[in-house]
Amino acid sequence: MDSGTEDAMHEGGNKDCPGLATHADCKKCCTSAFPVGQKGLVKDELTCACTAALCGPGGTAGVDSGMFGDESCASSCGAAKPLPLTPHCEACVEKAMGSVPKPGTCRPTVKTACEADVGCKNYMDCIDKCPP
Repeated sequence: MDSGTEDAMHEGGNKDCPGLATHADCKKCCTSAFPVGQKGLVKDELTCACTAALCGPGGTAGVDSGMFGDESCASSCGAAKPLPLTPHCEACVEKAMGSVPKPGTCRPTVKTACEADVGCKNYMDCIDKCPP
């Protein structure tokens, strides 16, 4: 089974997720509905965010400063198993992604890459509908 086939079987499984009260609960629901897609999205996000100017190694802002260039994801970038992301890394990636109304540097590139995998697309569609 390819990476998106399993999640494709659950298409529509996210109908209740966006109705949950918090972003965290909604994201957890989407991850349960599309676990393979979530991993695919993280891979695509890290491909973009793992630059020195954003979240990857080689930045100059000072480690874990909460800013781009602080090496927040240095341990996940290029790792065979990047999950789970550290809280600093996850925050940096979310900043690089931005939101649907206010896209960050990585959102257009990641969305294009994610569209090629149905599981990733389903997961991204789900979390994009979560409350802020």
